[in-house]
Amino acid sequence: MNFPDNEKTVGFVVTEASTAADLQEMHRSISHMCADRVVVLSQQSFDVREAPLWPTLEDLFNGLTRHFVVESVASTELAELQRLSRAKNISILMPRPPLASGDATMPNAAIGAIKFALETEEGLEFLRAWLHGDFSAIRRDWPDAPENVFVGADPTHSN
Repeated sequence: MNFPDNEKTVGFVVTEASTAADLQEMHRSISHMCADRVVVLSQQSFDVREAPLWPTLEDLFNGLTRHFVVESVASTELAELQRLSRAKNISILMPRPPLASGDATMPNAAIGAIKFALETEEGLEFLRAWLHGDFSAIRRDWPDAPENVFVGADPTHSN
């Protein structure tokens, strides 16, 4: 199913390894995004509706938006998620990996994001989108955003 261009559709991946804490983190992020639709991307080999965490997932997301759906995906590999995001008009949120000790990449991306926000219209909205990992919205709404705001922060960004 392709989702309408005039709606903000946000998706996230749920796997067998997902925890209630992961779901709560996604809920916090999505609740600030004013999404019209939430799509749970469940790998074909794992039916999230049969998982023990399904009641928690349903409780967290059912009342959050007008539409809450589960969509089966062949793979949760990054390239497949990027293709799916473009093809179906979904902003896919992915948990950020923790920074390694001494890794300065994320702070540099954060500094770049703050600098850009100070120079652009709707800078606060830009920062909200950046903070919540809504990089497809940033690419769509701020096409002039510099590459340094994505490097190390956007897991789908390729150098």
